[in-house]
Amino acid sequence: RIKWYLQLMKNKCLVGLLFAFFFLSCSVKEDYARIVVSNLREEGVNVDSYTHIAIIPEEGCGGCISEAEHFFCENVESDIFFVFTKIRSRKELVLRLGKLLERENVLLDIEQRYVAKKEEMNIYPILIDIRTDDEYTWLFLEPGMSYERILEQFEK
Repeated sequence: RIKWYLQLMKNKCLVGLLFAFFFLSCSVKEDYARIVVSNLREEGVNVDSYTHIAIIPEEGCGGCISEAEHFFCENVESDIFFVFTKIRSRKELVLRLGKLLERENVLLDIEQRYVAKKEEMNIYPILIDIRTDDEYTWLFLEPGMSYERILEQFEK
């Protein structure tokens, strides 16, 4: 009987730990998204006129960055606000993307205000859904994913 009770308590502890891990990982996502939105507002960006914010690091997964830059070129005229961060060379970035970087919905994060505390979040491009004020969600931009498919992912 004591073994049964100890096993039950062990299972409850494991469930509690899993719940805490899930809650904390969701909290990190939510906190990062809120920090991004808050920083943009501080910089005078009217985030209410956008539905999403794309954070594109210029260091990290090379193929992912190329894909994200392609996503940027394809969607720069949409209602997405783009932030380029971890910029190695502004000159190289301008050579690759040109005048598109001068658009109103683009920010070059020279001061690295949009770098996440968790390094694994800085390797891959991120798209934050800001359509609802009370709950921001985000996901990593996957290679070859169209904006329409991303919207479908957010709806799940």
